[in-house]
Amino acid sequence: MISDRSLSFPRLLEAPLVTAGFKREAADFQVVEELGFTPEGGGEHIYLRIRKTGQNTAWVATQLAAFAGVRALDVNFSGRKDRHAITEQWFSCWKPGKDMPDFESFCQQHDGLELLEVQRYNKKLRRGSHQANKFTIRLRNLHCDSLTSESSAHPEKIRDEIEVRLRRLQSDGFANYFGEQRFGKETQNLQMADKLFCGEKVPRAQRDMYLSAARSYMFNSMLGQMIETGEYHVALENASLELSHATQSIGRDGIKNDEPRGWLYGKSRVSSAAAVMRAYECVFSDWAAGLTKVGMKAQLRDLRVMPRELRWHFDGADLALSFSLPTGSFATEFLKELVIYGE
Repeated sequence: MISDRSLSFPRLLEAPLVTAGFKREAADFQVVEELGFTPEGGGEHIYLRIRKTGQNTAWVATQLAAFAGVRALDVNFSGRKDRHAITEQWFSCWKPGKDMPDFESFCQQHDGLELLEVQRYNKKLRRGSHQANKFTIRLRNLHCDSLTSESSAHPEKIRDEIEVRLRRLQSDGFANYFGEQRFGKETQNLQMADKLFCGEKVPRAQRDMYLSAARSYMFNSMLGQMIETGEYHVALENASLELSHATQSIGRDGIKNDEPRGWLYGKSRVSSAAAVMRAYECVFSDWAAGLTKVGMKAQLRDLRVMPRELRWHFDGADLALSFSLPTGSFATEFLKELVIYGE
């Protein structure tokens, strides 16, 4: 059981000076899921591209299953999207035969849902199967007392401070931490993971989420340690650090990936992973034992994220941003290097 669950992990840049409002309204945080493939050609699975505003991904999936008359496990999605936002994402519904429910009617029955596209495909959506997420974000009322007290030209100083950070993020990227949302409100998912590992009953449908939260926190802690000790930068330079694994592969988007990677805890036959797993076990003995018991397999995760197609402009006291991130990375971790934000 982990007593100190601080979600404040070491950052790559110095602490931000500028504060900003975030998610003051749904339109301030927009996400478009990019599949990386075209679901067409027929098949037993109906793919639905839905724009949702103020709705939870899992709730939409549950309602879709009930409307289509299928089991909840027959409706799938690639990733969970924020509720307080405007998001476009894909759902798949296993529905063999020619029957096509009136999904337009389904969306009209629920506030905040809009049907954008319907296709049939021969495979169901799997978690993490999409290629990237395209973000459009507005940060409101940029402000910094330390930059505004000396000169009437304070808006320019704030903009200069923001642009220096944006250029650093554009050229150097940011640490690939799991976002706070992975751990639940007030680390509730980690608390439930404790209960699960202690043998207590937890909701079966949420079990995988609790396991993932614990392993994600372990990864964040190790990545933070690498940043504090300077090992992170060594890994970026030579991609041969013990806590990383050098890879060079072509992703689904056709872009070469040669980022150093770190291990997520689990069983592995790779010899280079053994020392990493022992390091995890020294710090997180109870969680490591619990993850081993359920047969969790080790996985590699990039240590760094390079934002793509990063663009920005200032609109009065607000900052408008757009950028694309690969699947599994979090826009909030980008924002934490930029400003001090509050929802």
